Amino acid sequence: MLNCGRRRADECLVFTLRQDRGAEVDDVLDDLPAEYVVAGLGEARFVAGSPGAFVVQAANGDVGRAAAELTHTTAATRASLADHLAWVPFIDSLLVVPDTDVRHAAATVVPADLLLQILVEGHQPLDAQTVARVRALVHARRLTPPWAPARPTRDDTMAACGTSTPLKVCA
Repeated sequence: MLNCGRRRADECLVFTLRQDRGAEVDDVLDDLPAEYVVAGLGEARFVAGSPGAFVVQAANGDVGRAAAELTHTTAATRASLADHLAWVPFIDSLLVVPDTDVRHAAATVVPADLLLQILVEGHQPLDAQTVARVRALVHARRLTPPWAPARPTRDDTMAACGTSTPLKVCA
């Protein structure tokens, strides 16, 4: 049960909805193909796959503040990738909102129900070699900000199971 102390019940409901929106983003990311790199940093998620690279964050509370944080994190991630890659892809900032009435100039505002489609059908393709290099950088924690892998690699899965069985099946 959520303990809100001296807060009003309305504030508890808002807090619960904010938590669910972040979980909703993670649920969408869990549905991405295994070839995608997914990493976490606080409330933000870094996603790289053949359609492109993205920093995704749910707009919890103050949309302006969330957009500013997202823009800063995206710029820092791109600068860090530039230290490791010969060609640095553009990284889209995606601010996930519950509906289409929210707008902000600093980030692309995406309704939650369209997030998967945008991530899978992105407009700036990354070749397999670039995705593999990004995966290695994330897993070696060589990017700044320090993105942490959010799901196991295929090699991690096989090592945990002793076979090529998916991790969710053998766990």
